[in-house]
Amino acid sequence: MSSNTTKYNKPRKKPQLWLALQLHQLPLNCCRQNEQPIHSHSNQAIVVVEKFRVTHLTQGAAKLGITTNMPIATAQALGNITQLESTPQKQQQAINILQDICYRFTPYIETQHNNRHTGLLLEISRCLLLFDGVDSLYTQLTQALNRTPFEYKLAFGHTKHAAWLQTFAQSQQVDYSQKILDTLNTLYNSKRSTVNTAERCRAFFIEQLNRNAIHLLHNHPKAIESLDKTGFQTLKDIYNHIETNGLASLSKRLGTDFTEYLAELYDIDQGTKQTSLFQPPARTYQPQETFCQHIQFDYPIANSEQLRQPMQTLLQQLDDFLRNRQQQIQRFYWHLFDIYQNKDTLVVNGNGLSGQHHTWQQLLELSIIQLENKSLAFEVDILELECQHLQQSQHTSQALAFDGKHNNQGSNAFELTLARLQSRLGEHAIYKVSAHDSHIPEHTNVKIPPTANANTQLTPAQHNAWRPSWLLHEPIAIRMHKNTLYWYGQLQLLQGPERIEGHWWDTPTARDYFVAQREDFVRLWVFYDLFLKEWFVQGVF
Repeated sequence: MSSNTTKYNKPRKKPQLWLALQLHQLPLNCCRQNEQPIHSHSNQAIVVVEKFRVTHLTQGAAKLGITTNMPIATAQALGNITQLESTPQKQQQAINILQDICYRFTPYIETQHNNRHTGLLLEISRCLLLFDGVDSLYTQLTQALNRTPFEYKLAFGHTKHAAWLQTFAQSQQVDYSQKILDTLNTLYNSKRSTVNTAERCRAFFIEQLNRNAIHLLHNHPKAIESLDKTGFQTLKDIYNHIETNGLASLSKRLGTDFTEYLAELYDIDQGTKQTSLFQPPARTYQPQETFCQHIQFDYPIANSEQLRQPMQTLLQQLDDFLRNRQQQIQRFYWHLFDIYQNKDTLVVNGNGLSGQHHTWQQLLELSIIQLENKSLAFEVDILELECQHLQQSQHTSQALAFDGKHNNQGSNAFELTLARLQSRLGEHAIYKVSAHDSHIPEHTNVKIPPTANANTQLTPAQHNAWRPSWLLHEPIAIRMHKNTLYWYGQLQLLQGPERIEGHWWDTPTARDYFVAQREDFVRLWVFYDLFLKEWFVQGVF
């Protein structure tokens, strides 16, 4: 009887290839001078300031002796400079633009932020076949990036930390040599992949990493100082120590955060001192979707009624777009252009109606309401529909209609009425009132959007004490004549006082409240302000 021996092969680990883009001059590139982007090689003396210190500067400013982290007062004393403030919002917009560019090449994109260094990390090993290798992908990506005003440093690595660290090894951006690109093409050729391919790729990048000095690990200053005192000079010294003694010896001396970073940097399993068997999944980037379509007319339109049909066409396209992606909108924009590119915009509050059935008809009605409220500023040559900030549809349960008839009137009647009112009266004219915990009566409720959830939990004082059903938004002064109070008639105090104090940390408030009755028998809630020495009416019972 023969026995079959089953051979278990070591699981094949697919090699990853990360590409890091360090946007080392992003705050500078996002600033503008005479509507032109600013580059670090400019001979003009320009600095970017954050918290009264220089964070980025041009070549012209460096020639004056200005350095990063220098107090702005010192920099101004060195010469005539142009001082610009950091703009985080514009920097985020730039990152979004670069993410969309990189998304053409790979969906695996992560952002990197640490110690004023910003960049993108791309995992590209799974996209190489589509672009015919590393060389072709690198060429197309750099061509796309070079069309933007943003400066960058680029580096490859077998882990994202290795690629990011390598961007600091370059003093300035240089093109990768054809020799290195050919080597990467050979290593990451999926047709020639073997069991040892991942280890060969790892060995290639570790050799590149180990040439760097330990001071490149600037995110771990305490660990660098300790290693420097011990005699470590390069990353190769650290790697050789790990190969011999493992990470545990470093962990006791330098902390777990640093050793975990080294494990991720070199792709090492901390327990076995061998290459990690499993890799964490790369994050996928979801680009922000927008809808923007336009119609150009054969002749300019001067009558708003003629815009109804083209509006309907664009809204039907929008409805298909949203349904296919199971998304909805809160508002959308109609842009009207004349032949000279003058622009007029109508804002329509959809209030999420695009998640309902046949909503293009409802949105058309809201658009016509907005259009009727104003006259055309010019003859319209182009009509454009734009929607930004699309949201995922909120799915709701509905009863099954076996007769094939669907009735959505009850489900969205309130939403449609609300949207109509907001279109006619303005978005902020319709609101809810929500309870707010405060000692000061006029601050016990706040206005919130009509679709938001209101807080209905009242304070114990509101439950147990006399409170009017109509609370005035702001107290109104009461006239006093010969020790008698008058507010649209003579007042008589019936009950009180109830002292209410608050806001001692800001504007101290102290009031004595009374229930008063007017001569027409209307009961009011009034108070005497102990600081102002005046009487006010607060509400009506």
